[in-house]
Amino acid sequence: HTSFSRSESPPDPCWIFANPVFVHEQGEPPDESTRDKLTRMTSSYAGLWRKFLVDLEDELRCYTFISDYLPLITGENSQAAEAGKIPVRSTVEEIAVIARLFYEARLINLNKSRFCQLLAGAFSTPRQQNISGGSLKNHFDTPAPETVDRINALLCKMQKISRILARQK
Repeated sequence: HTSFSRSESPPDPCWIFANPVFVHEQGEPPDESTRDKLTRMTSSYAGLWRKFLVDLEDELRCYTFISDYLPLITGENSQAAEAGKIPVRSTVEEIAVIARLFYEARLINLNKSRFCQLLAGAFSTPRQQNISGGSLKNHFDTPAPETVDRINALLCKMQKISRILARQK
């Protein structure tokens, strides 16, 4: 799918309305008052289209988020679920980075070894039904920069979704 990063925005769809040209059927331009009214109406119309495109982009981001996490909802990886584990589509490295964020934010009141053991016993990934607590702790202690970048992108996506949810009140 095509998406835009937070620093990159889609092209402004209103460029077509930047310099409107108005001409009567007889080929003569309208007077200044009519031209001002038409310009304001055109700008309003462009603003409506801009809002529509922003809303559409938000809906597409929600759809992407849902499609990324649909297997969790529908029970894909059911062997792990039967074993009492929560199946996730993440990697062990990604679980470790998210765990580290919770730990660093002091949201977890356990030592990190115990925390990693609990997580290893609670989750399974598509590649690993049984996660090693030691492996999780190694990734917890020394996360790979590319994994941190993937989690950062996921958190940005989740932040956008939370804003959408907040607007649905």
